[in-house]
Amino acid sequence: MPAPPAVSDPGGRIVRAALDAGHRVVPIPGASAVITALMASGVTSDENPAFAFAGFPPAKSAARQAWLKPWAALPAPVVMYESPHRLTATLADLLALCGPTRAVTIARELTKRFEEIATVPLGDAAAWLAAEPRRGQGEFVLILAEAPAADTEATDADEVLRALLESVSVRDAARIAARITGAPRDTLYARALALRDAG
Repeated sequence: MPAPPAVSDPGGRIVRAALDAGHRVVPIPGASAVITALMASGVTSDENPAFAFAGFPPAKSAARQAWLKPWAALPAPVVMYESPHRLTATLADLLALCGPTRAVTIARELTKRFEEIATVPLGDAAAWLAAEPRRGQGEFVLILAEAPAADTEATDADEVLRALLESVSVRDAARIAARITGAPRDTLYARALALRDAG
């Protein structure tokens, strides 16, 4: 199932041009790979119905890893598209970034004859793909499960520390960050040292 027109494809430029020229744009309801995958995955809940649509990750590994990092920190499922020839590399980058226990839904060939939808830990994703040669073919939607609360909190603390380290010492950054985040000062001090040394 392709993406709906103007979502993660060049059609968006046509829509903007038409609107800028004063024309009315009328959407026609139809199938959407994003919504179809979400419906079948069960990743949203009444308590947290949110999700984010990220589109296609960058093709180059370094750019893809940098692009994935903020998406992976969101406290909501993240939906993205991927092509078959980059699928393995993207899953490997997600594994390195999120760890083996974070869940990912792999939805392929939605609404077609060989449709498959599986939710597996990232540590098992490569084995799931390799178990059936056909699984590496087709059109893919990936849904990365929401970041655990602890991961989100750690990301927030890192952002606070990075900002503080621009103008104060490691000791003062840890002290101020502890007041802002409520995290233990010694933990933040160790993290601030690591961030400073990493540049």
